[in-house]
Amino acid sequence: RGPELVTIPSVRYSSTSSAIDRLEKLGLQVRTERAPIYLTGQVAWDTDPKPGKRVRKGSTVVLFVV
Repeated sequence: RGPELVTIPSVRYSSTSSAIDRLEKLGLQVRTERAPIYLTGQVAWDTDPKPGKRVRKGSTVVLFVV
């Protein structure tokens, strides 16, 4: 049995705080960065890795906010 994997959910258009909470509840570390079309930083836009990708629990996910 290998490491526990979780699937990155789509958090686009969620509030930044809601997106962070959702990702952290999956056991992921979250780092926020401004998306290229940055506005106020209050809305989640995308993640790296992309939604649907399976990663090890405890991995760091970049949350791009606008």
